[in-house]
Amino acid sequence: MEADRRSRPPRLDFLTMDLTSPSPTLSSSSGSSQKPNFKSDDVVSNFGSLTTDSFNLRFRNEWQGSRSSSPVETFQCPVCLDHMMTPKTLPCLHNVCKKCLQQHINDFVRDDIKADITPTSFPCPVCKRKTLPPENNVGFEKWASLFPTNHFLHAYSTILAVQREEVDCDPCARRGENTLATWWCRECSEYHCNVCKTVHAGFKIFKNHDVIAVKEIARNPEMAVPNFEPCAEHNEKVTHFCNDHRVSCCGKCMVTTHRKCLQTATVKEQFATLKGKKGLPHLIGVLADFEDSANALIESRRMIIEDLESRRQSIIDKVKTIREGFEEDLRKLEAKLLEDFDKFHNAEMEQLRTLTEECENLGKQITNAFKLVETVKHAGSESHMISLIDKVSSECHIYERALRENKSKLQHVDYDFHVDHVIENVLKNAKHFGNINIKRTKQKAQLMIDENQFSDRKSVKEVKRLRVWIAGDRGRCGIVGGVYLNDGKLLLADCDNFKMKLFTENGRILHNLVLKSKPSDFAMIDEQTFAVTFPSASGLQFLHLKGNTIREGNYVSTNRINHSLSYSDNCLYLLSNSGIAVCDKEARETSFLKFKEHGVPASNAPCYIKACSSGLVVTDPDKHKVELFSLDGRLLQSYTSSDLKQPTGIDIDADGNIFVCCKHSSNIHQFNEDGQRVKIILTEKDGVENPMAIRFQKFTNKFFVSEAKISSRDYIRIFEWI
Repeated sequence: MEADRRSRPPRLDFLTMDLTSPSPTLSSSSGSSQKPNFKSDDVVSNFGSLTTDSFNLRFRNEWQGSRSSSPVETFQCPVCLDHMMTPKTLPCLHNVCKKCLQQHINDFVRDDIKADITPTSFPCPVCKRKTLPPENNVGFEKWASLFPTNHFLHAYSTILAVQREEVDCDPCARRGENTLATWWCRECSEYHCNVCKTVHAGFKIFKNHDVIAVKEIARNPEMAVPNFEPCAEHNEKVTHFCNDHRVSCCGKCMVTTHRKCLQTATVKEQFATLKGKKGLPHLIGVLADFEDSANALIESRRMIIEDLESRRQSIIDKVKTIREGFEEDLRKLEAKLLEDFDKFHNAEMEQLRTLTEECENLGKQITNAFKLVETVKHAGSESHMISLIDKVSSECHIYERALRENKSKLQHVDYDFHVDHVIENVLKNAKHFGNINIKRTKQKAQLMIDENQFSDRKSVKEVKRLRVWIAGDRGRCGIVGGVYLNDGKLLLADCDNFKMKLFTENGRILHNLVLKSKPSDFAMIDEQTFAVTFPSASGLQFLHLKGNTIREGNYVSTNRINHSLSYSDNCLYLLSNSGIAVCDKEARETSFLKFKEHGVPASNAPCYIKACSSGLVVTDPDKHKVELFSLDGRLLQSYTSSDLKQPTGIDIDADGNIFVCCKHSSNIHQFNEDGQRVKIILTEKDGVENPMAIRFQKFTNKFFVSEAKISSRDYIRIFEWI
């Protein structure tokens, strides 16, 4: 019997092999006949024929010509660049060999292990997206095995290996032997050598199994494609789809986990719904638009980089021309200017390159999802398509949010140079060679997607109500400001209790800090640094968040009664009765914008200020006004309305929309970035009474609102766009 076991032939180079030429023939001593002329392009066409009869989807002609992907690229592991062995699918939809993925994880967490830090995540090896393990409390050595296996890619890669005569006998492999497979059992979905095929046929339970010769699979590769996606829990054939839980189910799932679910459908019924306008064609169109948008953002960044390099060279040439007419003292001034210029130029370029890289990584995710959908569309079964479409549809929400985040950061940056006039007249009186100014303007990129294309904001619903009163408070709370952090934590300024409070998203208190004075507003400088104003003390204080602990930082005396503050583009804006103080990030005042100098009467009680892309938004509850100022203090827009009484808290979402709480009219107004009213999102009918402060979680649809009503002061309410 051992004579019937064929040893595995030498492995062929998958990367250099000509997949469009006939496969190499094994020597006659191996006992095998010459393999048929089999091309990888035939694999694609044959796989596509599986689904052509069941559905026939057509989409943009221009996409068909520009977005086709080769099977070699689709089925290569991005790490080892070889054909995939047990491909594992990450949340970003990139697929990696199990062995390569585990090695990548080991390499990434090595430094954390040396520092005695427990690793909690790792970046995708392709797009660098932060990836969490599917299960908590599992050692990183097992993370790779926890990710789901891509059965479609696994089957496809195995068929390509059949063509290369590199498929091992599965039973022999389980015994630690390396034997070339010559047969395949359709029911068991396993490859057998001659000996194992004989043993397999000898069991009564297997006597009716359909066993096919490997050389037949080489001629007709679709024969070896499983016609179902195995259930993730029971590894059995998927027969249904549960719309309640958005998951594919086998027969066991339907009688256990999903027996009480109301919205279930068979695979055929669910697949039929995907053929409509909102199914596969819509998903492919959305992915195409997202990919175009990502490419547009990348191109915009590159154009800015090229333009800045050109402008930099132009300014340097101009500086050198002026320098030629002056003596050594002027050369020293020039050298100082260029040194400073290069410092902030390099910082600007580094920031732009970082943003470009982020967008490129996002583009990789979108392109990968696009290729997967197209490949499965041509080659997958109905259940493959259902499973993938559900996963990709979920990812589209992430793509949209990430594109919006990158769009919100898109600014056109330019340099401008002005010669110091003193140098032109009297060299001895000159103190500077000149000034180079960075001009930032909000750039509206020509994105290929409409606003909220994939998830339109239609209404607002309340998610939860959290109690923020804690033991030790002297009375009821008065939440006048705060930050909704990306990790879900809430950092709140409690005016009436002289405290800063840090809560989890579920309302559990993590830490509180008693302040020196009564806070009136709160601003985020960076992810760990914050500033709070103290009107009664004419000052402000910096605070630092270290893990779950709030720590005091520097205290700064402002010599003015500042009611509110806002931070944007390295500038801190402090609002007082007479104007707006412009400070650096250390709270050192650089200029003061007096209201009277621009024809705006001083206010008795301005309330809040917020920096936006169009300027500075100020609420004045005494005048019942919302005013928009330019960055140099000019009044651009003033809004009043009968349903806008005592405007207070302000915040801006990721799309630049301005939201204003109105205390006495008990509603929240939405304005666009130019200060034009859009609509009222919440009113007293929604249970909102005397809203005081509003804060959005960055780049999500969630925000919280605090209220001044006595019975509601000890709570904040969290809302979400739906």
